Amino acid sequence: MPRTPGVGDVTAGYGELVLVKLPAIALLELLGWTHANLFAETFGEHGSEGRENEHQVILTPADLGERDVSDLPEPQAVSA
Repeated sequence: MPRTPGVGDVTAGYGELVLVKLPAIALLELLGWTHANLFAETFGEHGSEGRENEHQVILTPADLGERDVSDLPEPQAVSA
């Protein structure tokens, strides 16, 4: 017998992860950026990513260079 979807199953498709975070990550990857899940990151002098606190953004030298965007699709208008 198939399992009946619960409240968590139904609302998961309408949450911030699906509607905001995943599309933003996909767009940034399309633009040539990479991302990392830093949920378990530690901070300070011996931190896992070298940041003092969560307010510092990690940009590598490659991130700061010019990006070739000639192969990206033309922007499309979005209507709500």
